Amino acid sequence: MTNIESELEIEDDVRSMTPHQKPFMPSHVGRLVERASYLDIAIATAVILLASSFYFAHAPQGWGLNKSDAGLQDALYYSVVTFTTVGYGDLSPVGLGRYVAMALAASGLFLSALLIGKLASERQSALLLLLHTSDTQRRISKFDHEIAELKTRLEMSQAPFASTAVQEDLERMRALAVALKRYLAFNSFQAGIAAFGNASTLASLYEELGGTFHAVIDIMHNTESREVVSRCYKTCKRIYEIIGLMDRHHNHGVPTESFSAAAFRKYRRLGDPSPTKVGMECARLALELKIAIEDTKEWLAKGYHPIQIDRVYHAFPAIPRTEWAKGMHRELASKLGISHSVLSKCVDKLQAQKRLPKISAIEQLLDL
Repeated sequence: MTNIESELEIEDDVRSMTPHQKPFMPSHVGRLVERASYLDIAIATAVILLASSFYFAHAPQGWGLNKSDAGLQDALYYSVVTFTTVGYGDLSPVGLGRYVAMALAASGLFLSALLIGKLASERQSALLLLLHTSDTQRRISKFDHEIAELKTRLEMSQAPFASTAVQEDLERMRALAVALKRYLAFNSFQAGIAAFGNASTLASLYEELGGTFHAVIDIMHNTESREVVSRCYKTCKRIYEIIGLMDRHHNHGVPTESFSAAAFRKYRRLGDPSPTKVGMECARLALELKIAIEDTKEWLAKGYHPIQIDRVYHAFPAIPRTEWAKGMHRELASKLGISHSVLSKCVDKLQAQKRLPKISAIEQLLDL
């Protein structure tokens, strides 16, 4: 953390990419099950049955079936009967074949339950997804509208940037950004709102956030209030965290395509799935805001602004103007890590504000 960030009492939000201290809904196993398509289940079933049939057809005597001349036809018949847990009993495993049969039956139970569960819940899942998508669109649109209103108020403000109204609007914007980040973080991790049905709503939100970011940056560079600079930077940092979070979910999130589709893409060396239009826009905006945040940090550390003026004031020695030594400004500028010209502007401003020198020659004589 930089000295400026320490002075502004800003901490890096290391948990901005996590969805609160709550378990995933569903669990990691449940997410893997969700990815399984009907084609995945069919392929898994075919592979298991063919592998089992091949084993029982070619297993040595005493390691496969209790029929000495069992061929591929008998092996396939036994595999299907065991996989479906029918178990007529006309053929039975012996030796190592019993453990293969156990694994075959367990696989059949699991894949059958998975298939029945997906068939039974398909319509209900689709309805719940549509209801949830409608609710998230409504909530995101509400955030979008509130952000647009505050951005317009900040852009149209005719009052000085140190006014109470501007400071209150900046504080509301920061609080709104914090609430939005929490909502998007939770629902992106738990409900995948970046993956389905919210493209247009999110695109509008990103546009408003980008415009708000630049409006707040403009205020920061034109204010003479330390408090306004602090609130502007906090607000910009929160907006950047939101865009960075959504960029991760759009372009680097948990895969949602089926296992068979992912395997086919990897086999054909097709590369990663093409990003969506809103995902590309989010990535572009994330890069743009990252560069702007780095530039702002550099400006806060070395530029001319109210916080820098206060830093110079606190670092300046309490001596009369007549005792200011030659080269003192350069030494002080080096100590603070700023240029001589920035220090000179800060000193001129402090003198205009009658904050420097901290002690006059008359006051020094009176102290003596």
